[in-house]
Amino acid sequence: MRYVTLTYLCAIAYLATPMLPGAMKMLGQLQFDDVMVSTSIIGEMRPFYDGAFGKVSLLLVLLTVGSCIANRKSIRTGEWLWLAGMMIFLFRLGRFAPLFAIIAAPLAATYWPRLSDRPLRRGLVVGALGVFVLLAGVRIAINLPTASTPLDPWLNRNVPAANGYPTGAAEFVDAHVPLKTGHLINEFNWGGYLAWRLGDRYQTFMDGRTQMHPPQFWRDAFLGDETSRRSLVEDTDADVAILPKKGSVFTQPLQQMGWTIAWQDDQSLVMIPPMTMVMQDPE
Repeated sequence: MRYVTLTYLCAIAYLATPMLPGAMKMLGQLQFDDVMVSTSIIGEMRPFYDGAFGKVSLLLVLLTVGSCIANRKSIRTGEWLWLAGMMIFLFRLGRFAPLFAIIAAPLAATYWPRLSDRPLRRGLVVGALGVFVLLAGVRIAINLPTASTPLDPWLNRNVPAANGYPTGAAEFVDAHVPLKTGHLINEFNWGGYLAWRLGDRYQTFMDGRTQMHPPQFWRDAFLGDETSRRSLVEDTDADVAILPKKGSVFTQPLQQMGWTIAWQDDQSLVMIPPMTMVMQDPE
């Protein structure tokens, strides 16, 4: 009865939102009509078992399910329903892994074979773990930005160990590229940052909101050939492009159209169309 009550109360709360029709429409589009979701271009839309770490995750999932089956007499019906439902979502898209973990982690902690805590109760181990936690906390506190910390360098503090943002390219465009149409060509993963950084001057080409463009747009951009991409960027009539230095699908079509590289660093590059002159710093 507790599960039933919580389910109905949550359902009533969800249905009370005025955004319900749009949310249902978007869910249907993402499930059946979204080109980017149906491909492997977006990392979080790939199967959770993809890659080396994915294989480890799959093993943990199987161990959890096997433990639940071995202790099936102790598991309540509601827990079975939650586990089955979350597994369906998990195997559908990797992005649902956090939701699955919320259900699977308590079940694994309860029904996996119990391990002895004797090694962890030793004074030397407790002291070492305490020092580790203290050092980790200090490291996190040191890396937190202060009121005077410039945001652009802080965003890329973990590069090259982690993917960063085109902060230098955005700064160059903001200071040196003349504004004409207000259109900017960019890759998928940088759309959100560039919309935040340059949104007062430029309209980005694409970002993570895949429902904002028709399916044909995404087919031309990522599933087509150089001809389709060139036609797509020609119709954009952009002032500038900010692209990854390696692996961009738009670099070659733009070069074919006569675009040139105006600025670059180890991570990104800025391309401008023919007859565009960048503004120089005042001396």
